[in-house]
Amino acid sequence: MTTAAGAELTRQHQAAQVRNAAAAAAASRAAWALLDVDALDDTAQWLALQLQVMGYFHGLSAQLASGYLQAFKRAETGGSLTVVRGERPPDEQVMTSLAVTGPATVKRHIGRGMPPSAAMRRGFRRMTGALARHVQSGGRQTIERTTESDPDALGWRRVTDGDPCAFCALVASRGPVYGSRADAGDFPGRQYHDACGCTAEPSYGDWEPDEATLRYERIYNESAVSGHYRATLANMRKRMNTN
Repeated sequence: MTTAAGAELTRQHQAAQVRNAAAAAAASRAAWALLDVDALDDTAQWLALQLQVMGYFHGLSAQLASGYLQAFKRAETGGSLTVVRGERPPDEQVMTSLAVTGPATVKRHIGRGMPPSAAMRRGFRRMTGALARHVQSGGRQTIERTTESDPDALGWRRVTDGDPCAFCALVASRGPVYGSRADAGDFPGRQYHDACGCTAEPSYGDWEPDEATLRYERIYNESAVSGHYRATLANMRKRMNTN
């Protein structure tokens, strides 16, 4: 089971990653102001600046994870490790994501009759949710790749922000099954949604689920529909809203 010191390091790291993503959103606001609500197809300059923002804070995210991993392993085992940094996502992938969640969202809501100022606020919120996912991939991938290359590690697990969606709760319920010495099958444990506050935590030696993981596991077991992933998630959402 994760030590008290290790659990506190994970909590601090998760909070630091959320703050870093929030700083990226704040930095992106100036670039957002370049968008002309009457010319939302003209996004080249805006996207170029958003890519700079994403790249800078993605690097900070990986740097935060590097320090966390070293401190976490010292706390858990007294040992050290070699950090494997996460890769920057492809520019085209990021640009498509930000364009769809940002300007395209604004256009869609204006087309439905929403006032342009309100549509711009809606688009900015959605866009920064996507930006946060790309930024935090620096830290998440660094944890995943480093753990998978560490022969001492059992694997890694998802730690939620305490108020997860059904998908994140399902992933967290499985514990440290993701990594070099465990087989998570084809389940998409590496996926994170926009504006997600989850992080990943390495596991060393024997692992016992904490109270939150046991709750998610119970909800999953009560909700599972064999062979029907979407139905399972729908059942989990209902139970999580009533628990």
